[in-house]
Amino acid sequence: MLPPVSALQEFLDQSSVIWNAQDGKPAPNSQAALELANFSRPESIATAFSQAAMLFEAATDYSMALIKTLTEPAVAVAPWSCARCILETSALAAWLWDTKIAAIQRAQRSLALVYEGLEQKRKFATIANSDIDPNKVLQQIDEFEKVAQGLGFPAIIDKKNKRSGIARPMPSDTEIVKLMLDKESNYRLLSAMLHGHIWALQSLGFITVKENQNIFESVRGAYFEKHLTYLSIRYLCTEAVTSLSVPILMKFKLFGWDAKTMGSLIAKALKALEK
Repeated sequence: MLPPVSALQEFLDQSSVIWNAQDGKPAPNSQAALELANFSRPESIATAFSQAAMLFEAATDYSMALIKTLTEPAVAVAPWSCARCILETSALAAWLWDTKIAAIQRAQRSLALVYEGLEQKRKFATIANSDIDPNKVLQQIDEFEKVAQGLGFPAIIDKKNKRSGIARPMPSDTEIVKLMLDKESNYRLLSAMLHGHIWALQSLGFITVKENQNIFESVRGAYFEKHLTYLSIRYLCTEAVTSLSVPILMKFKLFGWDAKTMGSLIAKALKALEK
């Protein structure tokens, strides 16, 4: 296992030990505890925390998948997609665990995310031959909109006077990554790989092995092979650690947990990734 991959693996292993040493509940008088105690509908705050937890688990899962793609027999293209998913889910988790917002904004973000997911589920149910009833999904959306109205959020409608959100417009994933991780350019690069843009694939996942060859009759060109450089491996592992660190430290602060040990571990991992 290459040093950057080992550094990421060690970070995941040791951070999970520190994380699991917490009792899972917010400390007394922490921001999380106060929001749960004082918000008019504590279920909305608890839902936001649960959504963030699931998204963070997804981010760690993608990180483990990244390690597998970078371990022999390693692959050249798939690691970039894993890294992109790590950024996206880490940013969303941090967005919901954000310590710089009030409880009302946390509930608002949670409801916006719920709507986004249910609307995609409704569209899927409409075109897929499945057991999901799109009308029941629509009823779920209506119920969450009633919750939003009960919390005082205005209706979100488009120019055609149709519902386009709940509680607030849902930002794009790129906007959330920029806001929470400050990694817009990184995310766009990783997205280019995920979406199969040739310029990105040719630059990051392949290497020219033969130039000026007879590719087809009367057509000359180059032959390419899949290839992943050491610098790319280190970049991908660094992206994973720095992205995961944001929601980790956000939750520790929000829940009033001692983040000193976790902070030291993050610094250690980043130093190891410099090699």
